[in-house]
Amino acid sequence: MALAEVATADTDDAVRETESLDGAGGARQLLLPASLAESLEALALGVGAGPSGPGGEGLLALAAPVAVCIAMLALFGRLTVSVDQQTIRLAFGIGLIARQIAVSEVASCEPVRTRWWYGWGIRMTPRGWLWNVSGSQAVEIAYRHGGHFLIGTNDPAGLCNAIRAAKG
Repeated sequence: MALAEVATADTDDAVRETESLDGAGGARQLLLPASLAESLEALALGVGAGPSGPGGEGLLALAAPVAVCIAMLALFGRLTVSVDQQTIRLAFGIGLIARQIAVSEVASCEPVRTRWWYGWGIRMTPRGWLWNVSGSQAVEIAYRHGGHFLIGTNDPAGLCNAIRAAKG
């Protein structure tokens, strides 16, 4: 018995129906979307969402990853560094992740280049902790007690000069 396939393009049911050529009943199979755009549209419309109706799970499935991306950008989208006579202040994004370094604890600083595999964000490197949001330029701070800390910056010479001026 030969079968012929008839694909429906209706996004409401998104199924493929097969019928036997002799007119007997057909079976229903899931129609897989042909492109990423159709997949995203199906998620947004809630195709196949179940008894709760269209839209519920589809929108949730799309909104959760978008919310995570927005949160990551808000937390780690930029690094603000400020230097005054007593303190070097670092803050990622909206300021929830922050650190202060007492200028009196700084023995020296120098511009350095970081390796590309050190990445961005907060990382432990062989040279010490690195806070970075872009590029491979940084300032390496040597503490009086022997540790090191790296601050990613687009202007390493300017940051070093500000730290040296604060030290006096």
